[in-house]
Amino acid sequence: MKVIKIKNLRAIIALASTLVLAISFGMVRPIMAIADNRLPNEQSTANWPDTKGEQLATSKYDKKETLDFSKDNDFRKDYAATPKLMTRANLSLFINGKQTDISTLYTESKQIDNIGGNASRIMTKDMGENTYFKAANMMTVLIDGKYEALDMKVTLKGVDFGNDSTSVAFGTKGPGEGGNLFLSSGSGQQIAQRGNFTNMHYQFFKHGTDIPVATKFHMGFDDLDSNEALKLDENVINKVYVDNNSRLPYQLVDGKLAITRDFNKETNITDTDKTEYTHVVIFDLDVPADGFDISISTSGHGNVPTDIKQGSKVAPSILSTMLYQGTVTTQYVDENNEPLQDPTTTTDVIGKDYKTTKPDEITKDGVVYVLVPEKNPTNADGKYIDGNIEVTYTYKKKEGTVVTKFVDVDGNIIQDPTTTTDVIGKDYKTTKPDEITKDGVVYVLVPEKNPANAEGKYIDGNTEVTYTYKKKETPAPKTGTVITHFVDEAGNKLAVDTAITDLVGNDYKTVAPSIITKDGIVYVLVPEKNPTNADGKYIDGNTEVTYTYKKKETPAPKTGTVITHFVDEAGNKLAVDTEITDLVGNDYKTVAPSTITKDGIVYVLVPEKNPANAEGKYIEGNTEVTYTYKKKETPAPPVPSTPSTPNTPNTTGQLTSVVSLPLTGENTSFLSVLGFLLMSILGLMHLKTRRKN
Repeated sequence: MKVIKIKNLRAIIALASTLVLAISFGMVRPIMAIADNRLPNEQSTANWPDTKGEQLATSKYDKKETLDFSKDNDFRKDYAATPKLMTRANLSLFINGKQTDISTLYTESKQIDNIGGNASRIMTKDMGENTYFKAANMMTVLIDGKYEALDMKVTLKGVDFGNDSTSVAFGTKGPGEGGNLFLSSGSGQQIAQRGNFTNMHYQFFKHGTDIPVATKFHMGFDDLDSNEALKLDENVINKVYVDNNSRLPYQLVDGKLAITRDFNKETNITDTDKTEYTHVVIFDLDVPADGFDISISTSGHGNVPTDIKQGSKVAPSILSTMLYQGTVTTQYVDENNEPLQDPTTTTDVIGKDYKTTKPDEITKDGVVYVLVPEKNPTNADGKYIDGNIEVTYTYKKKEGTVVTKFVDVDGNIIQDPTTTTDVIGKDYKTTKPDEITKDGVVYVLVPEKNPANAEGKYIDGNTEVTYTYKKKETPAPKTGTVITHFVDEAGNKLAVDTAITDLVGNDYKTVAPSIITKDGIVYVLVPEKNPTNADGKYIDGNTEVTYTYKKKETPAPKTGTVITHFVDEAGNKLAVDTEITDLVGNDYKTVAPSTITKDGIVYVLVPEKNPANAEGKYIEGNTEVTYTYKKKETPAPPVPSTPSTPNTPNTTGQLTSVVSLPLTGENTSFLSVLGFLLMSILGLMHLKTRRKN
């Protein structure tokens, strides 16, 4: 059994449910009281399935299969049809048997449209066997090996509780029309109680006819809220798929499978609450030709059973899982697109790989055709798609080739062969030159060796036709010699002459070196004296070509001089300058003495005035480097200390000032004597002063 792999079924149900329209809520009309005797409280749940028992995912229901909807899942091909309303133009509405323009439904429905959802309301009092939708060309199914387009009819049979004021809204637009998809039911003004089911009947017909058709497809339901439920004819159910984590309770009652979510639980699950797959169910349905019934709860959330309020919504989702088969038709045509043989056809599931084959040759009416590789179809391999893929291989008439060769009597090729190609069976006639010249040798045809197949018909493969030639008897060819001389400007030979001989008329080209060295002297070519006959053609006799050279001029090397000056701080010369000459670019380094003595005076180098160019490279011309000196400073000699003797009275009662200054012969200087005299005078003056006092 072929299967299709579907990834993330929750997303498919929610997003790719091409039959579904999420219905917007309508605006609340004024609450209308309903007599209790018409709708007793005890009937509030009369039609609501009591599914307090076993949950579907964990039950032993033999048609149940649990899946992990967060992963890839496989579904059988024959349960994968895809109802899809692409445009509202394919949808018709009949109310009480009369076709009605959907856009003109009750003015009250505009209140719902203004809120969003593009839903249209139908009054429940108008429902019955003659109120129905007809959707044209809703899906294609494979029936007895042939694809059939089907129309779908949805009859609105009625609601369980309603009166002249209640209504049900339906989504009725295609995906390209800015609205929701057909078909979901709910909203409208309904009796706010559980148990109020909208009952519908689904039936399929061959497209454009009233011929009912039995078919199979998937139907899924997503987002079952607490006040919603569904009931489906159990006999049309082949398989029920629920998520492993599903908490959907169920009940089999009156031939229907009824499913709810958390009976008596008021809390709704919004899109943002969907952390687990607890409210999704998918059915495999075998629909008989007379169709099947389904009931969907669209009750409001009010607590007063007799109130009329907005209903909720439940959207039956027809999954987009149809595995249509695609067809590949392979054509074989000639270059005029005329068929050469019957086409081949292969059929398989859309999305599977195909690979076409082709014969290398086709024979038709005795003519052989071969494939034209450069016209190979780009879709020779690929994947099956919905519909037919045409792959066309192009052929051309098979051709034969005649190769005409031209050889000498030894079988050597003396001229490139010629090739002609044409359709096999056509006549050919070869041609040949009477003479062929190669490498200056003339060859003439040998008639007695003319090929027997010089004319004939093209055959499959190559036909070789060979013409034989022999050398034409001619006098020995003339030759010429080119002699090349290499001389200086005085005509003196600088190198050995070259001599080359070849056939008269052939091209020659002489060459000359750019320099020649002889006896240690380098000579260079003089371009302006290049010979005019450096190139040409050989002539009978000698051709002399002379190249002229001159001595190569060698320029003298450039030098530079470094002059070093030695001056005092006033710029006066203290010593003779030094001069050193060397090649430009070489390094130099000057030196200076730390002291210079001139005229008995010692001068010392001033480091902070050292020249910045004391070192460097020789440049062309002079480089001047100046060192600066200053006089050396001589420190003054130290002054000796003078010990004193206290004033003592002499025998006469006078004070005597004794200054003791050691005078030590050769160590006594003039300054010491002068100091001694000065101290003596000061002592006498002091004594005189005391006497006055």
